[in-house]
Amino acid sequence: MAPAGTDNADIVADIMNTFINNEEVCTALVANEAQFSNNKAVNAKFAEDPNYGSAFLGGQNDVAVFSAMTDNIVWENHTIYDQACNEGLQNKLQEYFQGLVDKDTALNNFYKDINEKYPDVVTP
Repeated sequence: MAPAGTDNADIVADIMNTFINNEEVCTALVANEAQFSNNKAVNAKFAEDPNYGSAFLGGQNDVAVFSAMTDNIVWENHTIYDQACNEGLQNKLQEYFQGLVDKDTALNNFYKDINEKYPDVVTP
């Protein structure tokens, strides 16, 4: 994503295009970085490769699993609050995972954060 009015629109577009359409770059991301690509052709290649598998997942082909799910993604149930909620939850859970707060405190900190950003949103 890029902010509206960026001073570097051409560079940003080139970077985004590279990470979506450049099959060599996308292939390297999957093969070398264990990432799921934004390129369907690259994903299909790895999904169908019987020799590809994630060492971290004990050899399971995660690309095949994710690729099978991508055709079923429905983007109709999203809101303007999604990004802030997702990031806020991750940030507050990090405090819990690091042992800085207990689970209830982490969740309450998340709810407080959301209520500060969006006073009209009702939280537990």
